[in-house]
Amino acid sequence: MHYHFVQFKLDFEHCQLTVGDECVALDERFFKLFEALIEVYPDYCSKADLLHKIWADTVVSEWSLSKLVSDARKEFSKLGYAQEVIQTLNGRGYRLAADIGAQLTPNTPNSPTLKDWLRPSAPVAALLLLLAAMIGGSSYLYYQTARLIHSHEMPTPIVFGEPTDAIGRILWVDDHPLNNHLERHYLEQFKIGVYASVSSEDALRLLDMYPYQAVVSDMGRHGDPLAGIKLLEAMRARDDDTPFYVYTIVTSDELEKQLTESGGQGVAVEPAELYDLILPIFEIAD
Repeated sequence: MHYHFVQFKLDFEHCQLTVGDECVALDERFFKLFEALIEVYPDYCSKADLLHKIWADTVVSEWSLSKLVSDARKEFSKLGYAQEVIQTLNGRGYRLAADIGAQLTPNTPNSPTLKDWLRPSAPVAALLLLLAAMIGGSSYLYYQTARLIHSHEMPTPIVFGEPTDAIGRILWVDDHPLNNHLERHYLEQFKIGVYASVSSEDALRLLDMYPYQAVVSDMGRHGDPLAGIKLLEAMRARDDDTPFYVYTIVTSDELEKQLTESGGQGVAVEPAELYDLILPIFEIAD
């Protein structure tokens, strides 16, 4: 299996990292580290799991893992990648950085890449959106299709899912919706309809069109570290009192204070914390 992001290609079969046309020789443990992180993304991998997967037959200390992560970060920095590669979750383990996870495209030789499937041509995308609107009865998808036809551009992806016997709806706002597909799938198993938008503007439009039992938002979006709070404030300014929750990588007392002062209901870092906040709204015991 190969994974691509930016100018890099990770070849796990041959343990090779390719940068453009250059092949970089790296230790096999480097690839075991990234294979383990990609396998669980967007979740994190505990230190114990990583030690077991990378040093299966050897007893080593956590220092060896810390050094491997540090060396991996330095390697990408030397190769010209200035962004975060691996996130440290203090006391828990490590997670692939969201920017990397959002860009990863897997492919095998002689097969179309994930990017090929996710980025059809504009006419094909318009047809798919129109067909989805006809099947699902979503007025908002009609709106997106019309915008595509008139602008001749690909629209912002709108991910939605609502079973015919849905017990309610959640609006999920995140500029990288694939990061939360496992959490959304989990909630959908309880017959909860989940609509996902990648921008505050689209989220506010959807709030005008449908009733929602809750809004889940990331904190930073499109370069704005306060996007989540600003969306909440825009909702409350319109007298929209839909329960609002922030789902983020790390929280703080100041973030929770700002959220409360702006009219929000809670912050979650782990999936279990989010479920504990959301499921009681629908009178579901996890």
